[in-house]
Amino acid sequence: MNVLIIEPYVPDTCALIEGLRGMTHSRVSQAETLAEGFTAMEETYFDIVLVTIHRQASLAAKVLKQIRSHATHLLVRPPDVILLVDGLLPMQEALRCRELGTMCMRRDLPQAVYEEARLMFWKRATRKYDVTFRVDFRNGHHFLFAGSPPVRVELGAQLTRLAVLLLGGNESYTVEFLADELSVCRQSVKKYFRDLRQAFVQVQTQLGIASCMQTEIFWMEKRPGGTVCGVKANVVWN
Repeated sequence: MNVLIIEPYVPDTCALIEGLRGMTHSRVSQAETLAEGFTAMEETYFDIVLVTIHRQASLAAKVLKQIRSHATHLLVRPPDVILLVDGLLPMQEALRCRELGTMCMRRDLPQAVYEEARLMFWKRATRKYDVTFRVDFRNGHHFLFAGSPPVRVELGAQLTRLAVLLLGGNESYTVEFLADELSVCRQSVKKYFRDLRQAFVQVQTQLGIASCMQTEIFWMEKRPGGTVCGVKANVVWN
């Protein structure tokens, strides 16, 4: 298990590192800047990334998108992200981060940060669903399989890209984030999502899954800040 802390070195950075090591029994690395953090992510897979955004609270959602986008380009499962701030985020920014499925926590309350990191590791290790997806990457292309024994799910390029994004590991993704990653409009994302559900119907019989479970596996929900969607499934990356 690997954790990356991205923040300029300050006197209590060592205490934060040692606290995370003690509470999560993980390997903890530190980067001074976001650019250095991206370089570290190219060399090592991190389960959790903590980013301190002193004096940049209004950029919280932007920083989060940059991290997830970079991990996606590396063709790895995006890490869980914890944003560390000096005080309270502006309400609109805090809501935006919550919709993006991340935690914003006080940098000066390290014990709460340790507990959240430990919970994230536990959730990654124990969460189980009725359906398992396997994502293979071979010769520059993703291949998606579902069920056990696995059944190949045949999708076009855009639907495969959408499926890979949704299976990235976060609880939910906003339509805006998916639209940015796919370089399409929000309405196109919603159409692709419906097409992805329909494609899964074709393998439901082979998987022996009741048709009523389809909407539970691929879900879309309208929330106060916008529409989010996700997948309730176990994911194996090869």
